[in-house]
Amino acid sequence: MISLSVYIFSFFAFVSSFILATIPILAIHNLYKNYARKRILGLLKKSPTSKIVAFFHPYCDSGGGGERVLWTAIRCMLKKSDIAIVILTGDPKCLKNPDKVLSKVKDTFGLSFDEKKHTVHFQSICLQFLLEPSLYPVFTLAGQALGSIVVAVEAFIRCPVDIYIDTTGFAFTLPVFRLLSLRRIITAAYVHYPTVSSAMLSRLDLSASERDIDSQITYNNPKWVRTSKNFTRIKQVYYRFLVSAYGWAGNPSNCHLVLANSSWTRNHIKSLWGGSPSVLFPPCPTEFFSDYSVVDNEDVGRHKWIVSIGQFRPEKNHELQLKSFALFLEKLGISKCKDSPYRLILVGGCRSLRDHARVNHLRYISNQMNLSEMVEFRINLPYIEVVKLFKKATVNLHTMVEEHFGIGIVEGMAAGLITVAHNSGGPRYDIIGPTFQPTNDPVNDTSTGEIPEPKSLAYPNYLYASNCSYMSGTVGFLAGSAEEYANVFSHIFTIMRDSDLELMRSAAKHWTHSRFSEACFESGWLEAFDPIFT
Repeated sequence: MISLSVYIFSFFAFVSSFILATIPILAIHNLYKNYARKRILGLLKKSPTSKIVAFFHPYCDSGGGGERVLWTAIRCMLKKSDIAIVILTGDPKCLKNPDKVLSKVKDTFGLSFDEKKHTVHFQSICLQFLLEPSLYPVFTLAGQALGSIVVAVEAFIRCPVDIYIDTTGFAFTLPVFRLLSLRRIITAAYVHYPTVSSAMLSRLDLSASERDIDSQITYNNPKWVRTSKNFTRIKQVYYRFLVSAYGWAGNPSNCHLVLANSSWTRNHIKSLWGGSPSVLFPPCPTEFFSDYSVVDNEDVGRHKWIVSIGQFRPEKNHELQLKSFALFLEKLGISKCKDSPYRLILVGGCRSLRDHARVNHLRYISNQMNLSEMVEFRINLPYIEVVKLFKKATVNLHTMVEEHFGIGIVEGMAAGLITVAHNSGGPRYDIIGPTFQPTNDPVNDTSTGEIPEPKSLAYPNYLYASNCSYMSGTVGFLAGSAEEYANVFSHIFTIMRDSDLELMRSAAKHWTHSRFSEACFESGWLEAFDPIFT
């Protein structure tokens, strides 16, 4: 408890020092802001009355889903001639070769920017290293929060902005811009997931109980914390403090506009921040996945392959995929040999030695289940190869509990895969939808009703199979246990006719295009920000 008390005292001492330092910070900012403003608007060839919109996205060259959101948002905002776009980053690639960054954006996301024109200004941040989690081996979230406050102060001094948008989840930067500007700067946030949530406390409580620990998601808590009552109590106090601070950082007085990437994220953020956050689904290039001519013209047909796309991390729940696949083979009496047409292909990235060790552990489990000849691991596969795999496989498998959204699920649906996702989070509330019909034996189900396309952009229609123990929908399936996943696989491969599969593929493509496309995102983004610009 002493170390925690010292840490909390240090935090309040830091905040007090920050408040005392506000006056000289404001003085420096006022001396520098007019020069900086003229310089930025001059570089971007904007009028002196243009508004400067700054995106806080230090790792804007990473090429992930968050960066797709960033660059799609920037592209649609550039349609307004009276706006100057600035990205706050310390990435040397962006600062030294901005044209190459824009070329990479085009190659990675298919988003075109005129490299000859100064469309975006990259504002350097020297203290970006303070955001690195490796600097804080203990109390990592609190350390990053303090680091982000310091980085935000630097950004505030260096870049005079009218509108500040956080797109990376560093919520503690929001009150910095609001308070230092004396509440003149308008702030907004696009939230991919809550950095801190009450669910942390719930999981810690469950881990400390005598209930079935193995069934809980406790990968954020080391074993020595889960098994020690004293350390558990310390972490409970620490989490409660973080939840309160995080709730204050994003409340309506510090953040004017909050957009969440899913209903799940919106509900969590609303419970923490209050206000009225809106849902804006992240953009997916649905047209790209629907048009396979951009990949190749080879028509090889679909194989009886089940594909899983996701990083090799504990929360992705790959062990459940192996158990489900093994149970499916047992139910149908399929021989576990390389001559079998069925395959489970696990595709994902490995970023560290720990990730590679996790893959080796999964290989070991696969061998123990006698699945080594039917399970493939494809590590760090190039994206174009993933798209080709989408063309050849039949099922897109997802098993993560409480996935905040699930862009890989949407991509698979847009590519024509039959999706089987976990019955929670984004897949349940936004992508496939919540309804189910209990049953006992889907293998003996003989229902053959047609699957209509969804008639509403808000909720899909559902096909109620009379004997299904899983979640059955027009655009995909939801499941929770190994038994349910195995039953769904059996239904897809042994009950559904080719015409049924095509109907579901067609419905899924229509659904993703009408709900998750880049055009839908751009329209929603501009609609949300229009009141701010007018």
